[in-house]
Amino acid sequence: MLIKQIMDQIKIIQFFQENYNLFVEKLIEIQSGMVGDSFLVISKDGKYFLKIYGTSRLAEISKKNIDFYTKSLKSLEKYHLKIPRIISNNKNNLVSDFF
Repeated sequence: MLIKQIMDQIKIIQFFQENYNLFVEKLIEIQSGMVGDSFLVISKDGKYFLKIYGTSRLAEISKKNIDFYTKSLKSLEKYHLKIPRIISNNKNNLVSDFF
């Protein structure tokens, strides 16, 4: 089981490098919820929250609403509220597919 976890973390680190040009220094798994896995990603550029949605029915419902959530958070940035900042990937998209 430990080898699978390490391989999954390596895939996540590579994903960040390839899609966001972020070089991960540390990846900390946060207790998972009902819709997927969550991680704290630490790089020299800052700290990031990563949510990877699973395949459950609830996750599928959440994925259908992701555009609304990301666009809403992005539009609220101008008010300088203490909310997560959405970062775009290399293709200037607010959401990325992770396989």
